[in-house]
Amino acid sequence: MSATKEEIVAFMALEFPQTKCVIESVGDNRSTLSHDIGINELRPGGTVSDQY
Repeated sequence: MSATKEEIVAFMALEFPQTKCVIESVGDNRSTLSHDIGINELRPGGTVSDQY
């Protein structure tokens, strides 16, 4: 049985309250998350890594 979006959102809020990740969708053994990039995530030169 897979977790629902609501269950994952609740888990993330409990275990990772500092996260900026937003659970966009959940289904069929996959999920889509988003994360707004702020000044604290920038690397030297004002770049953001695109590595997973």
